[in-house]
Amino acid sequence: MGNVNPLETGVRRTPAEGHQATLSVLNKSESERIILSGGGGVSPDLPRENIQAILSALNEYNATRDGG
Repeated sequence: MGNVNPLETGVRRTPAEGHQATLSVLNKSESERIILSGGGGVSPDLPRENIQAILSALNEYNATRDGG
């Protein structure tokens, strides 16, 4: 299970920082299958834009893994 810190990254960081943090989690998985998670929960006040950035990073990562 790969976790993006829900409070520090999800709430307190910009969408761009959340995108990079998510790519970092995914890259550390070394292409093993993982469940990408917001640390087991969603923090109050998590901006929609940050959720979208996490999903964007996941899509970007999967596109490079699948050969584009």
